[in-house]
Amino acid sequence: MSAETVEDAAGAGSGVGARLASARAARSLSVADIARQLKFSSRQVEALEADCYDRLPGAVFTRGFIRNYARLVGLDPAPLLTEADSRLPHNVQPTPGLPPSADIPFPGRRPVKWYRYAVAALLLAVSGVVFEIYREDETPEVPLKPSLAATPPPAAVSPAPPIVAAAAATTSAAPADVAPSVHVKIESAVAEPSLTFTFVQESWVEVRDGHGHRLLWQLNPAGTQQKVSGPPPLSLVIGNAGGVRLQVNDKLFDLNPYIDVDVARLVLD
Repeated sequence: MSAETVEDAAGAGSGVGARLASARAARSLSVADIARQLKFSSRQVEALEADCYDRLPGAVFTRGFIRNYARLVGLDPAPLLTEADSRLPHNVQPTPGLPPSADIPFPGRRPVKWYRYAVAALLLAVSGVVFEIYREDETPEVPLKPSLAATPPPAAVSPAPPIVAAAAATTSAAPADVAPSVHVKIESAVAEPSLTFTFVQESWVEVRDGHGHRLLWQLNPAGTQQKVSGPPPLSLVIGNAGGVRLQVNDKLFDLNPYIDVDVARLVLD
């Protein structure tokens, strides 16, 4: 369906898509402008304006799409979401003929090899178990005074090197445990900011709060959504980040500047 056809249909109807298209036209925006700003494909924008929800990848994805589109063109998303709920195809998987990220430019993106993520997930699970076992037996290290640096360590401290080596090996085998180096300042009116992940494609995500507690640590299927909150700074590691839409306090957050070989690592302060 062409952009002209969608606009003609929007002008004749009164559905959710028609109202979004009318608001877009009133702002002199094209379908391509909306697709570029929301980072979706032109075909997905056309499908939404035509109320063809079966051509979009799932109810969760479509609701987020409507919400962000409405805010972009200055509409209140609440009544649009209420009206769309009765027509959304709940629990429908993404349509094979319409890839969720088609025509979306992701600079420098390389082909995704899923077996790597499966192996990484397995390594993370195994290394996590090993780390927990060693951590239970680990005793706190007592710093030596400078004058005693050359004195041989007591016998009770001798088991420490294997424990440290095991911990180091665990860290190298689990890339998700490496602290991100990019810090991003966010404005939040609440003590614990909320993060909403919408998974257009399957993605591994780890989120830790300011106390180092894991808020999320799992492989998430396409078409699902996860929401967490906690005290900042929030550390994020997102695999296949190009297929994830992130909202911070219900505001769309652009992950593209923080993606390196399909993985985004950042800290939200």
